[in-house]
Amino acid sequence: MYEHLLVPVDGSELSDRAMNSSINLAHKLGARITGFIVEPFAPPPASIGEGYQYRRVVRQHDSVVEAHAGKVLERFEELARAKGVTFTRHSTQSTDIDAAIVEAATEHHCDLTSSPRTAAARSVSCSGVRTPRA
Repeated sequence: MYEHLLVPVDGSELSDRAMNSSINLAHKLGARITGFIVEPFAPPPASIGEGYQYRRVVRQHDSVVEAHAGKVLERFEELARAKGVTFTRHSTQSTDIDAAIVEAATEHHCDLTSSPRTAAARSVSCSGVRTPRA
């Protein structure tokens, strides 16, 4: 059966339900979980004149999204460990959430992942990764 679940989350109410459901499933299967969050890149500067400040904007943005990812994944990890489920954290920044999910599933050798975000994400299949269809 499934041994390693990749569970994309974003801190929303829907991802809270995904956390709890995936933890229950992993516990029943004896599987481990990699909690995964994709954060956006900093927006480009609005004008050429703002370009010189862009590094500062990017650093500030990265700090905010890193803190958000850390908070969400820490909570997920606490819930998983309380249920005796082995948990690993992974976060990244990307403009293509679906591709980032597939990449993370492949990188971590996950054999099950899902994303409630889009129909395309639910039907994604990549080497060794089986995803359920809603």
